[in-house]
Amino acid sequence: MNRRVETMQFVNSLGIFSGSEWPVLYAVPHLAYFRNTGIGSAAGHWVLSQFLLPLWNLAFKDCAMMYGQYFPVAGGEMMRDLSCGCHLQATFWALKDYYRAGSYKTREGVKMNRPIFQDWMRQVGAEQLVSHQWVDEWNGPYITRFSDGSEALVNLTQDQREVKGVLMEPESMFLKFANGRTLRARPKPDWDFEDSRD
Repeated sequence: MNRRVETMQFVNSLGIFSGSEWPVLYAVPHLAYFRNTGIGSAAGHWVLSQFLLPLWNLAFKDCAMMYGQYFPVAGGEMMRDLSCGCHLQATFWALKDYYRAGSYKTREGVKMNRPIFQDWMRQVGAEQLVSHQWVDEWNGPYITRFSDGSEALVNLTQDQREVKGVLMEPESMFLKFANGRTLRARPKPDWDFEDSRD
């Protein structure tokens, strides 16, 4: 561990920054970003991983950038990452994948996520994740709150649910920006969304 810390300190002394695929506590003061394993929950633990909690983000979001590891495909995993303030990461295995037609592992996939991620990350990207609260039952709808007052209401169930007075479709989210703007989104395979600003 000491050698790893010394290496990270050396990289920082060169005026550059780096990150890690695997978040570990001792690296937080030295690295700028981490891959968010299971939205910061217990990763591969067979019991704890059944209840997806943004534990890492609740502890460290204000001092390290987190990103989810996925191809740019709209879905429940992406909604969980977005709601706890993780940044979009695009994974491509080959340049030819980036330019081919379709949304899976292509630039089209990245573009279709931009309207959802870009403004929300500008709003909450540097904010602290203050709380994560399930509504009614574990792994049901939940609310995440950020230090600037922004909130993400998420319904990952297969039923229409009401969350904080907002009627939400199955597998959908409702983003409430601190400035009053709202964004309702549901993955289709791309995003079907309504922006209060439009």
